[in-house]
Amino acid sequence: MAIVRLLDPPKSLSLSETLLAMDIADTIRHDDRMREFEMTDGDRRRAAIERLRKAYEAQGDVVSDGVLERAIVKLDEDRFVHKTMGRGPRRLFWTGFVRRGRYSRNVAIAAAACAVVYGGWTVGYDQLVIKPRLEAERRLAIQMEVIPHNLASTVEYAEGVARRLRDDAAIERIDSQRKGVEAALAARDAEEAERGILTIRAVGQELKHREDGVRLVADADAMTSGPISKATDADARAALVDIASQMRDAALRGDLASYSKAADRFKSFAGYILTPYKIQIVDRHGTPAGVEVTHNESGSKAWYQVVEAVSPSGTVYPLEIRDRQTGKTKPVSVWAIRISYDVFIKGKKDKQSDGVIDDNIVGTKPAGTMKINWNFETDGQTLNEWPAPKQAGRNR
Repeated sequence: MAIVRLLDPPKSLSLSETLLAMDIADTIRHDDRMREFEMTDGDRRRAAIERLRKAYEAQGDVVSDGVLERAIVKLDEDRFVHKTMGRGPRRLFWTGFVRRGRYSRNVAIAAAACAVVYGGWTVGYDQLVIKPRLEAERRLAIQMEVIPHNLASTVEYAEGVARRLRDDAAIERIDSQRKGVEAALAARDAEEAERGILTIRAVGQELKHREDGVRLVADADAMTSGPISKATDADARAALVDIASQMRDAALRGDLASYSKAADRFKSFAGYILTPYKIQIVDRHGTPAGVEVTHNESGSKAWYQVVEAVSPSGTVYPLEIRDRQTGKTKPVSVWAIRISYDVFIKGKKDKQSDGVIDDNIVGTKPAGTMKINWNFETDGQTLNEWPAPKQAGRNR
């Protein structure tokens, strides 16, 4: 009876077992090649010796087998020996050839970096050096064309004013500055040339300032001499002389605004002084003819007549009146002069009789003077506003 033995199915090899089997197979193949090489080594040597003998015989030489055998043995000894290549161009060439990939990559990277650096340097140099230099040269060329015209016009203006003033020193100074500007132009120094032109212009402005001052002084003298000579009293003359002095000072400084202000004030004062005025009581609706003021400090009372200065043509002239209560002076057309109680009552009764003040002229100011001739006794105290602040007042 036959016994059948069941065998387990073969298992697949693992990775480590597979690698081990491949290593064993490679070792067996290597041993087989070595064994084959050793078996044929004798035939290879005999064939090599025969070829060498024939080569020498072809040249007419006879070499013994021993020498040829030793040459073959020496050849086999050096076959698998590595010999380092000597230094020199040959080694350098072949080293470069072997490493051509790496060297090519490094050269490409270096070339790209050089190109970037060169491009950046070129653009930066163009933007930061070349263009500013060209712009500066363009501006200089324009200045070299414009400056001579500016110089000519500035010198002409300054010298014209200097000649009108007959100022030889100023003319010499202008000529010296002009020569300096011309030298700077010859040296293409635009900045120095412009500084010279500014100096000449400043001289011209200074001379014009003096010329205007001389003209204004002459105008002031012509304007003020007549009215001052026509003033008939010392106070009026002193007031006009004081304003005329202010005009001359402003003219010498070349201060046109101050001169005009003083001139207007002089005209106003002179017109008032040289014109006769009547001082009349104000008698119209909304304006009291008289004011009674009680002083808070002492409780005493004072009485004032409200008046205005009227010219022969009927024009009311505003006077600069100082307020007794506040101490401030301001120009007003209607103001109040202090009177006695009797005068206050008299005017009140005149107003109550028919509603109109018949005797309304209380003073006169003759032509040529500032002095007012009053028709009543007064201490000259005045008000330019009423009722005074923080005081009880009674009007009529």
